[in-house]
Amino acid sequence: MTAKNEPNVKHDIKGKIFRIKSDGPFGEDAGKAIETLVKKGLGEGYTDFLIDFGGTKAISSPAVAAILNSTEEIVDVHSGRVVLTGLTELNVKVFEMVGILLFAEIAPSAEEAEESLVKNLIKTKGPLN
Repeated sequence: MTAKNEPNVKHDIKGKIFRIKSDGPFGEDAGKAIETLVKKGLGEGYTDFLIDFGGTKAISSPAVAAILNSTEEIVDVHSGRVVLTGLTELNVKVFEMVGILLFAEIAPSAEEAEESLVKNLIKTKGPLN
């Protein structure tokens, strides 16, 4: 269990996809945690990211800025892909307004996000052995 102000942001790897999941309030610290995890994933050679906000209802402005910076780095600097899932309608509107959706796609579920990334990986990088 995390302390009250600690972000609950976790990651794992599935095949060639770096998966990040948040749960609970998403403030500035959670945004910093996302940036740290993205840098870790990129440093390990991952360029395909799934970010699942299914456990998060509200995302603060500083966290939105961190998500924008992270998605921009993945796509523009590393030619990667980002698929987001678990967003509320309000979060989608905010992400559209600030430009996050210029760099990221939205999927209705984590499974569909993975499917989208896997299809693209096979098409662009060959079999996923």
